[in-house]
Amino acid sequence: MNIYNSKKNSTRNRRRGMYLKDIILPLTLTFLGILGTLGGVLITNYQNSVNEKESRLYEYQNKIIEQRIILIDRAAKIFGKSPGLQDIWNEHLDMIKKGKVEQLVVDKLTDAQGEFQSIIYLSSIYFGPKTQQSLKDFDENPGPWWTKPKDKQDNFVSSMALEINYGIK
Repeated sequence: MNIYNSKKNSTRNRRRGMYLKDIILPLTLTFLGILGTLGGVLITNYQNSVNEKESRLYEYQNKIIEQRIILIDRAAKIFGKSPGLQDIWNEHLDMIKKGKVEQLVVDKLTDAQGEFQSIIYLSSIYFGPKTQQSLKDFDENPGPWWTKPKDKQDNFVSSMALEINYGIK
């Protein structure tokens, strides 16, 4: 009976070994492979999502910087025209004293004032406290903007240039 039980046990052990070797091990490896694949896909999707958000933020910040550069350029150009506008303004005041108003002169002054107002409004949106303060300083002297002191004009453009990266990380 011992031999019979011994053969029976060895057959059972072989069957267990075959069961483990032929069924459990491949199923376990397949399961681990699927988990690894899914994990890799999830990690990749998460990283792509993070990269896309960072890309959008970078693009947004670049657009803001571009707009700020454009505003600085516009401000420098309009302030560069202030001596000529001052002459036109004096001519306009002389003509008003004589009772005449020339539409061409009025149009030039109106266009310059509109451009300046646009720059002021957009600067108050795009730039920070230094630019805001220079705008307040600008209002200290009465009269049209082209009659303001040059140092106030320069201070405004300089504060814009200093704050080109304001609020951008």
